[in-house]
Amino acid sequence: MRRAAQRSIAAAVLATAALWLALGLGLSDPGAAERAYGGLLGLLGCVLAMSWLRSTAEGRAPTGRFSPGRPEVRDPPPQQPLVETIRDLERALRLGSSTIGSYNRLVQPRLRSLATSRLSQVGIALEGDDRAIGLLGDGFRLVDPAAPPPEDRMDPGIPLDQIERLVDTLERLS
Repeated sequence: MRRAAQRSIAAAVLATAALWLALGLGLSDPGAAERAYGGLLGLLGCVLAMSWLRSTAEGRAPTGRFSPGRPEVRDPPPQQPLVETIRDLERALRLGSSTIGSYNRLVQPRLRSLATSRLSQVGIALEGDDRAIGLLGDGFRLVDPAAPPPEDRMDPGIPLDQIERLVDTLERLS
């Protein structure tokens, strides 16, 4: 923009000198010279405005000046499926411990699947078998298929230590 500004200022100075000369010589129609001078200054203003806009466009603006916000955050490169699964599980556990609605939607189906699988290995069904309640203890309420949905899904979720105890119990079954 600096070069465009210098050229525009030089052109404005020359045009001003030419206007003084034209008016000093006594042209027959001084209005035409004034209109031409005004048009030239308007054109130079447009050139300066366009060069300023181009200089502040994305990627060319000085850091922190005239920026619309934070720089674009790029998505992290794709990871291996196991890494993605672990991240999803970690996110689900964090959300499940914050609200009961998140627990019922994200964590409970995974825990039920794990409990059904582990209990079936020892010949016990999760549903309708009192031995499952005896083996899982307090953890059974976390995977109980007959449990009614919570009244308020924004109530506090299940603490991670209770989920950890249930998983430890399920791991010891086989």
